[in-house]
Amino acid sequence: MASNPVVSVPLDDLHSIGVDAVTAARQRLDLQAAILESLPDAEVVTDETGTMVLVNSQTELMFGYHCSELVGPKIEILCRRLAPVERVRGSSL
Repeated sequence: MASNPVVSVPLDDLHSIGVDAVTAARQRLDLQAAILESLPDAEVVTDETGTMVLVNSQTELMFGYHCSELVGPKIEILCRRLAPVERVRGSSL
């Protein structure tokens, strides 16, 4: 099962945005993670650099990795796993 994302908020920011805002942000993240986990297909969330930041359990089943192995690396590790290693003899592709 995929774990919930870790939210890091600098302590100085807690005072400026208020504890209620932090609680609301965590609740939104929990809801997003629950929705992602409930989907029947493998789902991967990446940041703008292609680093995987969240996966669901279907992704773990599809690729055979534990979520701790998938969160952090670039998504290319999954793309390479899907790409054919060599052409099939006689293939016109």
